[in-house]
Amino acid sequence: MGIQIVSSEGLTKDYGLEMLYRVGQAMQSTLDLDKLLYVILTSVTAGGALGFSRAMILLINHKQNTLEGQMGVGPSNAEEAYRIWSVMAKLNKSWEELVSEYEERWREDSSFNKLVEKIVLPLEGESSGACSSAIKEKKVIKVTDAPDESEVPEVLRNALRSEELIMVPLIAEDKSIGLVMADNAFSNRPIEDDKVQLLILFSGQAGLAIENAKHYRTIKEQMEELKRTGGILSRAQDQLSRFEELAMMGRMAAYIAHEIRSPLVTMGGFALSTLENYQNSEVVKRNARIISEEIERLEEVLENMLSLSRPLLLKKLPKDINRILEKVCGFIEERARASNISLEKIFSPLPLIMVDPRQMRQAFLNIINNAAEHMPQGGKLTLVTQKEEDFIKVKIKDTGKGIPEDLKSKIFQPFFTTKSQGIGLGLAITQRIVKAHHGSISVESGPGKGTTFIISLPFKEF
Repeated sequence: MGIQIVSSEGLTKDYGLEMLYRVGQAMQSTLDLDKLLYVILTSVTAGGALGFSRAMILLINHKQNTLEGQMGVGPSNAEEAYRIWSVMAKLNKSWEELVSEYEERWREDSSFNKLVEKIVLPLEGESSGACSSAIKEKKVIKVTDAPDESEVPEVLRNALRSEELIMVPLIAEDKSIGLVMADNAFSNRPIEDDKVQLLILFSGQAGLAIENAKHYRTIKEQMEELKRTGGILSRAQDQLSRFEELAMMGRMAAYIAHEIRSPLVTMGGFALSTLENYQNSEVVKRNARIISEEIERLEEVLENMLSLSRPLLLKKLPKDINRILEKVCGFIEERARASNISLEKIFSPLPLIMVDPRQMRQAFLNIINNAAEHMPQGGKLTLVTQKEEDFIKVKIKDTGKGIPEDLKSKIFQPFFTTKSQGIGLGLAITQRIVKAHHGSISVESGPGKGTTFIISLPFKEF
């Protein structure tokens, strides 16, 4: 028989789990659907990742009840394969380098991708075959004699012309949204079971990432359409406000899904690896460390999200802001030394002020962490406190690269970030805490001039 149902059970090798961890991080870096598909397919085909010769993604069009080709990566014939592999061998680029080189124009030069984009398969009827079975039954299907297998739709047989291929359903929220298909055309390598298991695990992350990117694209298109068409000003403003709220919810859902899904997959994989290698202390230590780091990351994500979603209930007490800042400095002194950052404290005597000490510590810590991250080569961090009329002011200065003028108005927006890691909530949470204390926060900065955050808190004499 040319059709084989593949079980999703089985343990992958440690290097495979580490690769999945890196790929998951790469998928979290974008909500652009085309770039995400490219990251996924490059991960399936790159030598430093799963290493299939070719791969394609087909997604369900629910309106037409069809499965439609979205993108393909790989050669379309033997001549092209040998040319591409010869060039890649000379360049010797890593998987990370290949993923980072995404550009829109790559699609214009890919004949295989153009072939894939023309594929449209009905999900009902005799011509749907194995693809429909994989989608509806959520089964992984391996085809070993594709040219002669009637269950493989004719359009696929003609497009791929490969002897052996694997079909893995893309699942999001327990629903099939499409297929990722891969083969080893022109290399004559058999599809190995461990590669299939890695592809199955990988597709679990990819399905959710694609669904989030699709939602985000829909919301973005709706917003752009609203801005184009305009209409009565008041009505347009109301609609835009609603769409912006939806966009924020979409981004929030996408970030939560990305941030939580990857650690869960990682922890599951490394926990399984630990059970298999419990006698190898080095493997156990490494796996335990990674699992612990991922748990901390989950806790941070959840705490940040809860900070934005729940009402901010303050437990105000009479406190000295200088004492709160001293505690914060105690938290970050070791990191500052390790990062070659000098810490200067210029504290003026201050009256007591009614604040929630835990919330204010978090606000100061968010700004200081942000400052440290913008001084990767080291620098100077200065904390200044002073009393001005009816306000206590806290200034936090860094000697980092500064904030461009066009970004100043965006830095307090939830999910806005210029960093490769993190989800952009720290400054948004800080602003919320300061406003809850009836205070204000502002920023002074410029390219190459460092950044100063100024927090003003009102007080009354006791």
